[in-house]
Formats: sequence, structure tokens, C-alpha cells
Amino acid sequence: MTKTYAPTGELPEKKIPFSQIRHELYAFTAEGDPNTALIVGDDGCLVFDAQATPAMANKVIERVRTVTDKPIKYVVLSHYHAVRVLGASAYKAQGIVASAETCRLIEERGQQDWDSEYGRFPRLFQDAQSIPGLTWPTLTFEGEMSIYLGKREVRLMQLGAGHTSGDIVAWVPDAEVMFSGDLIEYHSACYCGDAHLREWPMTLNEIRAFNPKAIAPGRGDALKGLSTGRDAIAMTRDFVTSLYGAAESSVAKGRTLKETMAATREVMDPTGHTMCLLCLPSNTARPALFCGDTLFNAGAGNCHNGGHPNELYKTFDLQLAKLPNSTLIYPGHDYIENNLKFTLDREPDNKSARQMLDKLAGQDPNKAYVSTLEVEGEINTFFRLTSPTVIARLRESFPDLPEKPDQRTVFLKLRELRNSW
Repeated sequence: MTKTYAPTGELPEKKIPFSQIRHELYAFTAEGDPNTALIVGDDGCLVFDAQATPAMANKVIERVRTVTDKPIKYVVLSHYHAVRVLGASAYKAQGIVASAETCRLIEERGQQDWDSEYGRFPRLFQDAQSIPGLTWPTLTFEGEMSIYLGKREVRLMQLGAGHTSGDIVAWVPDAEVMFSGDLIEYHSACYCGDAHLREWPMTLNEIRAFNPKAIAPGRGDALKGLSTGRDAIAMTRDFVTSLYGAAESSVAKGRTLKETMAATREVMDPTGHTMCLLCLPSNTARPALFCGDTLFNAGAGNCHNGGHPNELYKTFDLQLAKLPNSTLIYPGHDYIENNLKFTLDREPDNKSARQMLDKLAGQDPNKAYVSTLEVEGEINTFFRLTSPTVIARLRESFPDLPEKPDQRTVFLKLRELRNSW
């Protein structure tokens, strides 16, 4: 029997939050898939980004009707990619709004983009037969325009190129909230197939200058609070500048495409278990991480063979811990039973680890348990660096441990202890 590649096979249905960002502003966030947002005004609503098919858009409409019965007057397209726009017909809006540049891009390659995205990501196009054809804007603009939903202003702006040449954002002045489309990605790798990498950071600076109190990004959770929004902007900027800088350097040095790819991965991939390693996030119906020997179920990679504990900590802290909680974990080896015993040695009162160990004792290796990042946060000592029990037990082995050790210190001491445990 042919085995199905795990992330495209049968997986538990995703939880798609429909959360309130601020007053009468909502985000339909899809765990790494394209988001949709709702802006409610006095006399109607505006939907920002439409989903990939009318059938998928209907799921958004169902959520909309749980918070308002006002008509959906406008659908705004942040840019032209098929997964964002082909569901627009379901809303039966009086206007579909986009930048003039996005309209040009649809004319130039709308069908090719549809064919390409459906070919690469068919799971994003539920009930594709419901799509009536390409989505064409009925209202376009250049630079800036405002839409009024009664007294509520929604300011649509082209702040610069980035994810595509036609990106627009929506700013709601009375709430100080920014709807960014794919110009900002939170804990999700940026798709750069149509990107303007040199200009993208400058466009992010324009968004940052608004000091938004909340941001609805193109993918990932709604970002509430000034600092969280700035973190997401910085995260996106770091991704695109690192990518562009690595490629630009390779061109200057006359590297081949293969050499350029290797040099870029050296810049962008996490490190820790060995001198250089790759963790592969999967852009699928349920986010998944193929993490090799970096992260194990209930454990962390060793650093015996040229590894770097400090870099391993950075990978856990700056990258892995910030992935969506629902991310499925596929490590390079199955050491979960022994790792759970280490967890319980360090944290005897960890009920989740105890229950998991009892559940998995003697499990069939052909039906190995697949955890999630949320579960790892409960059972993996290397994610539980502030646990009073973990710190107290650690002090028994390291009496000179500070009274309030920082998380890096706890991680490094745990890694040292695990080497000989």
C-alpha cells in the first residue's frame, strides 16, 4: 500500500480562530494559510482578502454572521495571488477593490498564477469547481483612497512594493489598526516568487511609522499591541533582507545557482545540533516541521559532534518556540520514551509527561506518536525553562546556579546534564 506523505494525508481539522482585534475589527486566521479580515462600519462591512474559492469564502461569511448582520459592501484585494482572490464572488459585494497595478498583474498573468498555485497547493482550493473564473476588480486606484462605512474610514494605501508590485494595506484610523496582507508574515516564511526584495524593507518602514496598535498580517495570528506588531515587522524584514543579502553577495562573487542556494541556506537555516542543519517547515493544511536532530519529541538534539549549545538555544528560542502551537513535529529519531523519563527526572510533578509516558509505553514503532508544538511545551524540558521545579532540581546538580537564572543558562545546563544522564 502506498503511504501518503504525512502533511497532505488525513490530519485533524484545523482550528481557525475568528478573533476580535479591536472594536468591530476581526481576523479569520488560518494557521499559516491565507488570512481574511473583517472591518465593520455603521452601515456595512468590508472584507480584506477573499480566500481561494467561494466555498472557502462561505466559511468566512458564516463567521461574519456570528458578529454582524450588516451587508458586506466591499471586498478589498491586498494583491493578486489566486489563493487570496478567487473566492471573492461569494460575498456578493457591491465593489471589489484593488490597486491599478494588481489589476494589471491579473491581466498579465492571472490565469498562469491560478494554474500554478492550484498545481502546487491543491488543498488550498477546496471545492475548486465553485470558482466562476478570474476575479476582476470593479474599482481600482493608485496611491491612496478612502472607503467610508458610515462614519468609519478605511484608508487604502500603496506604501511601496514588497510581496508583489501591487500590494496595498488598509488602515483604520479610529482604531489605529493596520491590515497588511502578505507584506507582513508572522511565524511564517515569506513567499517571494513575485517579491521586490530590495524595496520590501522600506515598505515595512512605512507601515511601522503608523505605530499600529494591532496588525492583521497575511498569515499567522492577529498581532495585538505595539511591541508585538513591531516584532512581526522586524521578523519579516530580517527574512527578506537576509535572503536578498545572501543572493546579492553570491551574484557579486560569481557563484553558480547551486552555490548560491548553499550560501543562502547557510545564512538562513537554524544551527545547533551540528555546525549546519536544516529544519524544514511545511506549508500545508496543518503546519508541520521536519526537524531532523534539532528537536526531538520531549527532547533536544545533542551537541557531541561539533554542535553548538548556544546556537541550539537560539534556534529553540528565536525560531521553534515561535511557530504555531498546532505545528506537527516530525523529528529524525524517536526517543520519546527515554526523553519523557528525563523530563520526569527534572520535573517529577509534570502530569502531562507522566500521562504521555504511560500512554506510549511499548508503542508500535510503525505507528509512532506525532506531537505538536503545543504538546512539546507541556512535556519537553527544553521548552520549560521557567518552571520552578526544573530550576530547583537543576540547582541540585549545579549549586552555583543564580537565584533567578535566565532561560539561556537553564537551557545550557539542561543540555549539559542530558549529555551524561
